[in-house]
This record gives sequence, C-alpha cells and structure tokens, in this order.
Amino acid sequence: DFIGGFDEMNLETYFKFIKILQDEKSNLYKLMDIISLFSGISVDMLKKCNLDAIKSIDINWCFKEIDKEIVKVFEINGVKYGFVDVNNLTLAEYADLEYVSQEKEAEYQNIHKVTAILYRPLINDIVEEYNSDTLNERAELFKDEMPISVLYPVFNFFLNIGSVL
Repeated sequence: DFIGGFDEMNLETYFKFIKILQDEKSNLYKLMDIISLFSGISVDMLKKCNLDAIKSIDINWCFKEIDKEIVKVFEINGVKYGFVDVNNLTLAEYADLEYVSQEKEAEYQNIHKVTAILYRPLINDIVEEYNSDTLNERAELFKDEMPISVLYPVFNFFLNIGSVL
C-alpha cells in the first residue's frame, strides 16, 4: 500500500522520511528513497523505471506543513482515544511527562510516550483515568499505529510546553 498522506504515516515512517530529507544525496536519489519508503518498492526496482513514470508519482503532500491543531479524538483498531484536559493534569501525568522527556533518547523520539500520557481510551466519551501501568503498551501501539497527522500536533504542543515541565 502506498502512503498517500500524513494520516497514513506512522511515527517510524516519519522519522525515516526526515532522515532521507537530511541525507546529503542528490534530489533524485532522495526522491527514489522517499518513493521506496512510501511504496515498499526497492530502490533497485525504482532505478529501472522511466524517469517520467517516477516523476508522475504524487508525493507533493509530504512537503507541505502538517496541521498543528490538536486532534481531540481519534480511533485505532476500533478504540477511540481522547486528548486530556492539559489544564488539569495530575501530578503523576506531569511526573511521567518530565521523565520521558529526560530519558537518554532525544525528546522527539519519545513522542509516542508523550502521546500515550496525553491520549487515553474514551469510556462513555470520558477520557480514562491515568494509569502509568498502561503507558508503555499504549505508547508502543501509538508508535506503530498513530498517524503522524495526530501525533505531530502533540509533538508541537509538547515542545511549546516543555519548558513549563
């Protein structure tokens, strides 16, 4: 399946995409790497394609800015998740946000953990109470399944409030 938008891209793919953009390769080699990443077609196979065929593949969407508005509710595997009221975070939520932002990995690489603190399952349209015991399982799910279109605004939000924590 060809990734056709940020709502179809997970965190791992997004990091790979950013790494490709930062590579010191020519634009055509970057284009091949991006198309390979989005399509699953090997670069070797793409090299055998006609240049006009490659240029006809629309990836312009990936160079546009991602919407920074927080998505309040989204769904993964039939489970709805809601964004917490950040004005009423508990001490445990603050402590875990501070902890994951100070782990040895760069803070942006822990954004799936941040989102797992700030998004929790909805039960009767109410965000589930925070439980740090479910954090890592939800973080791994978000790392693999949460679209970057949902994750990126939280990343942007977290960078802006990070100094407060």
